[in-house]
Amino acid sequence: MEAAKAREAASLLWAAFRSRKPIRALPDGLRPRNISEGYQVQEAMVGIADQPVVGWKIGCTSEHAQELLNVDAPFAGRVLANSVLASPARIKEGTVTMGIVEAEFAFRLARDLPARPRGYAIEEVIEAVGELRPAIELPDSRFTDWQAVGAAQLIADNGVAALLVLGAPAAHWDAKQLRHQRVTVSVNGSSMAEGTGANVLGDPCRALAWLTNEMSKSGIGLKAGEIISTGSCADVVHVSAGDRIVADFGAIGRVEITLGA
Repeated sequence: MEAAKAREAASLLWAAFRSRKPIRALPDGLRPRNISEGYQVQEAMVGIADQPVVGWKIGCTSEHAQELLNVDAPFAGRVLANSVLASPARIKEGTVTMGIVEAEFAFRLARDLPARPRGYAIEEVIEAVGELRPAIELPDSRFTDWQAVGAAQLIADNGVAALLVLGAPAAHWDAKQLRHQRVTVSVNGSSMAEGTGANVLGDPCRALAWLTNEMSKSGIGLKAGEIISTGSCADVVHVSAGDRIVADFGAIGRVEITLGA
């Protein structure tokens, strides 16, 4: 895709984000035709946003999420500085329109994982991790029918990134046990979803390795200090104004948000 067209597409998406007025789809002449062009538009939109990138989110790492968005593989989006909140968080009404939350394992890197021709093994990316945090993602789309636009446009839409709420760093955790870690999501005190780390590409650490290698193909490395949110480990939960949502990760910690009424 020509750089000018990528930037024009990105401008439309950023305007939709700022106005909270989603569009049906990108115009034919500005629509990314493949995954690579989707990331090109995403990078242009992040440039327009003019905010520091503080990490990455991985979308559709579970079968349930892939079915929800009608895609057949994971994708990535950038996490912008002003999109990260600390738990407990109150989310102002109208901030997001999608109305779903996802419980996720989030890693903070302690050292760089630079792009390289040879892929990273899971053990290598684990060694680069400095912290594990429980998280709730509130995704949002700049498209009215986000289930129909396809992977390339969802990637252009910054991987449907919006808000990421982080709990405190886990005091103790074992990378080998994350796939077995049970997570429950409750809304107003009632359990609505549960799952384990195995729902995230089989293991949250495998999801981190996937992101590292996927970005490396484009010459993009991951940096020390970045937060990597690895995708929903339980079914997504539909929420509405006034709801109090808690994601409980057992000994790892918990995250709490309240949606403004």
